[in-house]
Amino acid sequence: MTPVETIIFLQDREISNRDYERFGIEPLQKEGFRVETWDISPVLHPDVVPGEQPLPSLPASGFLPKRLTGKGEILHAIDGLLPSTLVICFIGYSVSTLFVYQALSKRGIRYSVSGINTLPGIVRSMERYTSILNWDLSRKVLSAIMNSLILRYYPLFNVQPAYLCLVGGEKSHESLQYPMDFLHGRTILLAIHALDYDIYLKERDHPQPVEEDLAVYLDSNEFYHLDLKYIREPIPPWAMAYFSNLRRFFDHLERELGVRVVIAAHPLAQYTPEQKAHFGAREVIQGRTAELVKRCRFAILHASTAVNLAVLFEKPIMFLTDHQYERYVVGPYVEAISKELGKKPIYLDEPLPTDWDEHLEVDRGTYQYYKRSYIKTESSEDLPSWEILARFLKG
Repeated sequence: MTPVETIIFLQDREISNRDYERFGIEPLQKEGFRVETWDISPVLHPDVVPGEQPLPSLPASGFLPKRLTGKGEILHAIDGLLPSTLVICFIGYSVSTLFVYQALSKRGIRYSVSGINTLPGIVRSMERYTSILNWDLSRKVLSAIMNSLILRYYPLFNVQPAYLCLVGGEKSHESLQYPMDFLHGRTILLAIHALDYDIYLKERDHPQPVEEDLAVYLDSNEFYHLDLKYIREPIPPWAMAYFSNLRRFFDHLERELGVRVVIAAHPLAQYTPEQKAHFGAREVIQGRTAELVKRCRFAILHASTAVNLAVLFEKPIMFLTDHQYERYVVGPYVEAISKELGKKPIYLDEPLPTDWDEHLEVDRGTYQYYKRSYIKTESSEDLPSWEILARFLKG
């Protein structure tokens, strides 16, 4: 098999400074690999990401991300790849992306799929499913059926299985919907760990005392996340009532426990002053989530991969939801994650708790189980994820 010399990160959004760091682009270059990033969002999401949007500035001089703005341009780029290329796909496998996987398979280009940032899987009842997707349901159901067919019968669609599946914990690949063949060894499971573990490694050994009066809300960019725009999920009509209840909870928490709540803003959030006001007058800090979690007394969140940091630093976690939010498109994840960690969510639209003991407990056995299942297996090396990848590719 031809050794890998070029690594391409393929995703359906522009590459950010955050991606540049967590993909380990510079370390991989230092290991001797040629590294590229391809953004095909103008093709997959033309109504959300216009093709003329300027390319983002990145910290490395000389590194230029590629944005491919047409299907023909994508196919032409794939047609020019050499057998020594590995394409790491951060795009889903569906009717809309089928042409990418077909083109890679036709050229015999190895590709990797990823399960390194997965959350516990969810099961939706049909009542909840139809409530979430009551707009244009027939189109959604038809799309789901088609996606299921091309996944199950991918050889009939001239798609080869993934060469690699990058995984975090032991369960992180179980719900992945990609063409994979573990039975015949054509797909290799490579345990690297969740990308949050790389952040944890950088912060782990820094001396940082715990501040007993600090509580951190792990923001998930409620209602403004780009992923929600991609699936055409509108801001719900109850959003303002939700934020009012959220502020009410923060006020109550600060009075009851004598803490100050700081907002760890989602890394990709671009809040306006009006949107920051959703949190009241509280401090909103971006780019320092790991540090804040390490310093805090406890963490608060709905559903976010940043729960990994709270687990790794063994912080008490309070999960929040309400009766509207639990039926929202991301709402079921609150139930799924909290259940895996042995926690019960606090409902913002019910009487707020006055007994905090169960919410401030840390069951280390449960946290270790969650770490093994979704963050890092015991067999993976305690190294940055892309260093593990580089070692594998070099044999």
